Amino acid sequence: MSTNIEAHHQTTANRLRSALHPTNVISNIFSSLVVWLIAIIYATSFSALIFYGRLASYYVTGIGITLVSAMIISFIVAAFGSDRATIAHTQSTAAAILATIVTGLIVSAPTTMPDDVLFYSVVLIISLTSILTGLFFLILGMLNAGNLIRYIPYPVIGGFLAGSGWLLVQGALNVMTDLQFSLHTIFTLLSGDVLSHWFPGLVIACVLLVLTRRTHNEFVLPAVIVGAVILFYGAVITSDMTIQDITQDGWFINGMSDGTLWQLPDFSIISQLDGMFIFAHASGIAVIIIISSLHLLLNASALELVVDRELDLNRELTVTGAGNALIGMLGGGIVGFQSVTLTTLVHRSGGYGRFVGITLSLLIGLTLVFGADIITIFPRVILGGLLMYLGFNFLAEWLYDTWFKLPLTDYLILFGIFIVISLVGFLQGVVVGIVATIIVFAVEYSRISIVKQEFSGSVLRSNTERSYDETKLLRNLGQYVWILRLQGFIFFGTSNQFYESIKARVMDAEQEALLYVILDFRLVRGIDVSTVVDFAKLKQLATLHGIHMIFANVSPQVRDILVNYGYGSLDSDLASEFEDLDRAMEWCENELLEKSEIPEPKHVSIREQIESRPMMRMLDISLLSKYLTRIDVQVGDYIARQDEDANALYFIESGRVDIQLNTEHGKSIRLRSMRAGTIVGEVGFYLDRPRSASVIVAEAGTFYKLTRSALYQMNEDHPEAASSFHIFIATVVSERLSSTNHIVEALLE
Repeated sequence: MSTNIEAHHQTTANRLRSALHPTNVISNIFSSLVVWLIAIIYATSFSALIFYGRLASYYVTGIGITLVSAMIISFIVAAFGSDRATIAHTQSTAAAILATIVTGLIVSAPTTMPDDVLFYSVVLIISLTSILTGLFFLILGMLNAGNLIRYIPYPVIGGFLAGSGWLLVQGALNVMTDLQFSLHTIFTLLSGDVLSHWFPGLVIACVLLVLTRRTHNEFVLPAVIVGAVILFYGAVITSDMTIQDITQDGWFINGMSDGTLWQLPDFSIISQLDGMFIFAHASGIAVIIIISSLHLLLNASALELVVDRELDLNRELTVTGAGNALIGMLGGGIVGFQSVTLTTLVHRSGGYGRFVGITLSLLIGLTLVFGADIITIFPRVILGGLLMYLGFNFLAEWLYDTWFKLPLTDYLILFGIFIVISLVGFLQGVVVGIVATIIVFAVEYSRISIVKQEFSGSVLRSNTERSYDETKLLRNLGQYVWILRLQGFIFFGTSNQFYESIKARVMDAEQEALLYVILDFRLVRGIDVSTVVDFAKLKQLATLHGIHMIFANVSPQVRDILVNYGYGSLDSDLASEFEDLDRAMEWCENELLEKSEIPEPKHVSIREQIESRPMMRMLDISLLSKYLTRIDVQVGDYIARQDEDANALYFIESGRVDIQLNTEHGKSIRLRSMRAGTIVGEVGFYLDRPRSASVIVAEAGTFYKLTRSALYQMNEDHPEAASSFHIFIATVVSERLSSTNHIVEALLE
């Protein structure tokens, strides 16, 4: 342990020395400045997206709220995250959904409500969003739920993100024109004066979209934004207008002031807030929590590819959760977490992520105190263009790219969620996505047969080793037994298909009538009560045709549903239950042998065992008997013990033995049962390996033992007899191998 800790400290120290090297310091500072510039642009864009209309005068305060969020989450993830390269920032998806919540507040707020009360209502919702989202992240992290993302349907995630993209585009138009996009405002947006305010932003968005999708260079974004600012001011300088003129014409957002961007909230106003009014518009918080959780885990998974290292997803959830909870408590609130874009930028520029993240947090803090003037350089059209680019990027990724990746059904679900979110709202989109996914899952799952494998009794045999004559007879009678190994979860869709397949087999006049149907439930994970009708019909079908239904490996939960709601009793004249498939098969074989009126052989002499095989009559039985030792055994006797030397094989003339495996956990498993007329122990005997299992007498009887030394002696004294004996053993082993091959062939069909 001490060695590992020392190695960790050495690695950390080496990284710090590398980060503080003069060459690397330059890269780190440059990366920090670029990321800081992007953070400022994002903050102004997100604030413009949320604080507009009646709240436009609070735009600067909104920038402060966003920057507080960015400052805290950047520092915490850089300092305590699981990877040294990760950069965190506030997220556009959360901002877009918050904007829809705020829109609802503004529209429904009474005209008599003071603007400051409305503002603090919005701030309270924003803070609650961060606190609750952070707590949810923390809970997921502490529950080790980092792999949760694997259980969310991909089309649902895509539909949510595509809907977020459209909301960002709408918000961008509002930022640039103060108009909400709708059917009623389309012609106004296309009028000359209004068009001139948002069309350049569209051009910026399209240029960014094309360049970022073609070049994948992380410096494209800051370069285009800086270039757009230069072009804007260049156009102002070459025109006859002054900065004051373009400000009055609406090219800048009103409400700018010098000095500090953020201050502590005025807690005295909290008493004036209407809790029910806020609660009525807070339902979108649940959507932000869910989508942010998915987005965080998606980003973390993508970052593993960017930095070529595995991230601790549970630690990322915990650290990010603590950061967001702290953000909400300090009056911030735009949910933040790991950013793929910023992390990639820092990683490729050679920056040390922890250094850059902490430096970014410091620069944002200085901006909050001294940097209000910096914000004034960004006109509305550039802020709106950035927001529109983010929206277009979501739309391109989730509506265009997925068209070529997803099956049609999945894409239609994604597109349907996008339409509902765009026309109605996020919550309705969530419901549509969940319902559509459940329906498609039910339909698709019902197409998967719950029958994993099916065999006739001629192919699949029990682990009871019988005499050659019995085995040959059972191979002919096995067609009257049908074994179905079931799998998965049985519900109304799969159970009906299952019943119809059994019915088709029973009604098939070209095949022999079935006497026994075995249902093996070992791989069944559960059963729905809705299957009762199909199992009731199965019972009627079996009764009508005189088929004995046999149930194996039935769990208590499945048994309760079958007995109480579906099939009824599993122990009757035409139904039986066994603890496993092997015992069910053994019972069927015994029944078939009994119905054939051939009594079970209690005694099969060595002569009968050998002469029943073709080509074995040349072996002199009386000569072989000279080398055998008779053993009379009682129940419980050990013929062989696991792991001991295999120095003998045994002919079972009468009685029965069980082959038993003792596991490392102290459990005993019956592998096979051997009856009169069989041989036991020949594999280890010929391979000269320790016994792989124990042989225990289950029924008293008579055995004949052939030791290895006796076989060597027979080989010296009577080589022809020994050779014939080897052929006999090869025949026995080949018969078993042939049975195994039949099962393998059936599995491959």
